[in-house]
Amino acid sequence: MEPINSYSQLAEMVRVSPDQWILEAYTQSFRITSLASGATTTATSNIDASAYFVWCKTTYFGTVANAQTTDSSRVIPNITVQLTDSGSQRQLFDIPQTLSNIAGYGGIPQILEQPYLFKPNSTLSGSFVSYEAAATVTNLFLTLIGYRARRYGGNTISG
Repeated sequence: MEPINSYSQLAEMVRVSPDQWILEAYTQSFRITSLASGATTTATSNIDASAYFVWCKTTYFGTVANAQTTDSSRVIPNITVQLTDSGSQRQLFDIPQTLSNIAGYGGIPQILEQPYLFKPNSTLSGSFVSYEAAATVTNLFLTLIGYRARRYGGNTISG
């Protein structure tokens, strides 16, 4: 069977042969423990070798200096991110984007216009740059919400 290279290709295969696929809700996340004013860091998230990951929504969460956060004191970090997909060898944005441009806060996700497919065994890397004037952003999470799709063949699961 030829490799799947797009979300529409995967969706069609699942539609035609639903008994051959297992779909599981799943997240791929980045966690930055601390990002000081003016600092840059890189983080990675590895895609399961046995499944495609379909990215549908995105959220972020962060604190400043580990301060308690309430609904009325949401932190909107002045941070940009560029995501790169090793499976397709491409950057996902034309230029680094602010978190609030690509992700919703906490439980209110930003929904992608079209789901994005990551191939099995890909590595997703994120380059994060802080433009905060003085604050250190702590416990920053960028979470890609979606599902894993695995081919099911008898008693084995394969990507």
